[in-house]
Amino acid sequence: QAGVSLHAAPGAGKKKPSGKLWAAIRLFNNLAEEWYRQLLSWRYQRKGYIVVYDRHFQFDFEYDNGTKGQKRRLSDRIHRWCLAKLYPRPDLVIYLDAPADVLFARKGEATLEWLESRRRSFLDQEAKTPGFIRVDATQSLKAVCREVGGRIMEFYEARQSGTTGSSHQLAQRWERPRTAAEARRD
Repeated sequence: QAGVSLHAAPGAGKKKPSGKLWAAIRLFNNLAEEWYRQLLSWRYQRKGYIVVYDRHFQFDFEYDNGTKGQKRRLSDRIHRWCLAKLYPRPDLVIYLDAPADVLFARKGEATLEWLESRRRSFLDQEAKTPGFIRVDATQSLKAVCREVGGRIMEFYEARQSGTTGSSHQLAQRWERPRTAAEARRD
């Protein structure tokens, strides 16, 4: 055949999938991953384990990611709707809170503006999320670990004994000033 190169790049001349198809594939993949992790979570919870997510999908997707004022893609709007309406909420959220300058000094990643915007996005979720507990991450590592571990165990024990009505009520009980003895231990 005339005009056909034997040296053309592999796949040259093949039609690439459209942007809409890739968006649908990406949406399916995201939802499949999220639901797979949720199914694993439920499996371990039935066995009596406490399941800890480093970061729950709900919070990652709530962050605007620089799209304020811009129209989101249809696949992103569908994804957001699925997470908001169908995906289970965490029973307990522990947010390690530190100002942007502290985070930047610790890790040196991103910009102060981005870190503060991300922090604000998470803090905006506090009023909307039952069982959201903010832990002061400017404390010593030992103090933060003690507080987080204590809150998880208190939640677990309350859940096991059936003494708590909701994670929100339990979180409200935790919102108390630390005693002098607790502060001295740190």
